[in-house]
Amino acid sequence: MDFNQHVGIFFMTPEGLIMHLCPLEKGEHYGDFINYPYSHDEVWQKHYASAFNYKSFDFFPRGRIIYHKPTGTYFAYHDGCTGIITMILSSYYDSAKFVGKRDEHYKCRWCNPEYIDENNAPTYHGWKPDKCCEFRDADGKLTTPPRLVFRDLLFDV
Repeated sequence: MDFNQHVGIFFMTPEGLIMHLCPLEKGEHYGDFINYPYSHDEVWQKHYASAFNYKSFDFFPRGRIIYHKPTGTYFAYHDGCTGIITMILSSYYDSAKFVGKRDEHYKCRWCNPEYIDENNAPTYHGWKPDKCCEFRDADGKLTTPPRLVFRDLLFDV
């Protein structure tokens, strides 16, 4: 798989990674950057809210991959829980032109101490990421490193 020439958003869920990608020519141009044209909230509400017990789009760790036109560099802005996912995703791009950056804008339920869950549930069926960017099951054992299974990989727009 090769994601070069694509921008997108992603969510890390217990069932695996959800990615929505679109080709650069269909992305949204914003100054020197090309961005995926839909928000995490729009994609989550349309495709996933009911499958995940109507958890909010910001319940699970998430991120966004954008393209910097002048340098040809992809930037993956991500939640603190998804740093390792971003490193793995870099293997699907030209790694010399892929930069992972933690972005305080992206905070999942576990990274945001002020998060309010309408169901007051600290986990999703016992699953939660550890603060050190590793993933553990309900018994505290490390899951498969970190379950980079594409639950959904959609090339859309």
